[in-house]
Amino acid sequence: DNKLVKSLIENAKAGMNSAFEQLFKIGRGRVYAVCFRILANKDEAEKMAVKVFFISWQQIKFMRSSITFSAWLTGITVYTVLELLREKKTEIEDTHAAAEQFPALSPLELAILSLPQDERTVVVLHDVENYTFVETSDILGLPPAQIRELLNKAHKKLIREIGL
Repeated sequence: DNKLVKSLIENAKAGMNSAFEQLFKIGRGRVYAVCFRILANKDEAEKMAVKVFFISWQQIKFMRSSITFSAWLTGITVYTVLELLREKKTEIEDTHAAAEQFPALSPLELAILSLPQDERTVVVLHDVENYTFVETSDILGLPPAQIRELLNKAHKKLIREIGL
């Protein structure tokens, strides 16, 4: 993280709401994007983004200095979204509905939405958000070998789906 972000984190840990508000502005686009790419539902993604920031506001005092703000926030985002999916026991079953709801989605984006939740999450983190295998492993709490396996399976499905 750059000096500004580190300073904002320290100030937010000290209870300065204005510092957390700045961190919110820095991270809100990424949080919403991750929520949407996993949930494929605009309303749910917006609700989850709000929930993520509420949780992160409560948890910022526990943030370790060894992790970047972006990775920490993404970890909270993914955990919160996966908890929602576990509670609802939902999967995105109809990519045609997503295609109708979001006609601007590319064939690749639609193919990603059709992946099983675990594979979709790994693809979003590694391929879309550009986290390394180790970072993705840390965020999801899975061994790097399992991340590679999930990513490999997902890539094969995506290649079949979009006809490459």
